[in-house]
Amino acid sequence: MGTVLLLIDNSNIFISGKEKYGDPSARFSYSYFEKICAGNDTIVKKIIAGSTPPSNDRFWTQMEEKDYVLCKRKRVSAGAGHTKEKGVDLELALEGMIAIGELKPSRVVLLTGDADFIPIADIRDKIRAKEGDSFTLDVWAFSNSMSPELAKVSDRVFKIDDYQESLVYFQGEDGRTEGFKEHYARIEEEKAAEREERLKAEQKKVEEEKAEEEKKPIEWYKKVGLAVAAVVGGAVVLVGSAVLAALVDAEIDI
Repeated sequence: MGTVLLLIDNSNIFISGKEKYGDPSARFSYSYFEKICAGNDTIVKKIIAGSTPPSNDRFWTQMEEKDYVLCKRKRVSAGAGHTKEKGVDLELALEGMIAIGELKPSRVVLLTGDADFIPIADIRDKIRAKEGDSFTLDVWAFSNSMSPELAKVSDRVFKIDDYQESLVYFQGEDGRTEGFKEHYARIEEEKAAEREERLKAEQKKVEEEKAEEEKKPIEWYKKVGLAVAAVVGGAVVLVGSAVLAALVDAEIDI
């Protein structure tokens, strides 16, 4: 059994997950991720970094309760009323390098697709050049945020997309959660119900229009062409439909 150092860029995972599924309620299950990424190895330290959240968000408190080392920084102004992160990736990378030196893990798991963490691979290469061996670098990220440069220098690359049914869930504003399969099954059911209602409405409209048509008197003489053949006094003549209508209204035998 080996040892694992887990480094998590929460902002990268949180934002790329929402973008991946086009759903702001998309969330990532860190507890399941620990089990999947560790396998038979032992996680010796877990470090997570990100921006200071709203005061009513219990995320950081929960992560601390689960023995994560927190690297939090307040967001700074980006102008025009917007804010941005600053220094979060650097702090996580530095904390990771310190932990690598102290714990000498057999594997480092990076949960991010950000190229800012390439220095972790540089540390691995320096240790390998000096000691002949070093840790294995695993990189996990959503496919839409995986840096090609980071993937290139890692030992193994894992796409969260391939494990989404276990690692991704959805949380509504009321706090209720849905598993990945459950969430999309519900959406498909809602779409099917909408299609059925739409078809019913269209069928009802067709039936109503048909009923209205059936109520109208059949004025056959108005449906003929501009000229029709009529028999008057035994002679065949061509008359206009308006004339024919007048003859019918006058009850003239034709």
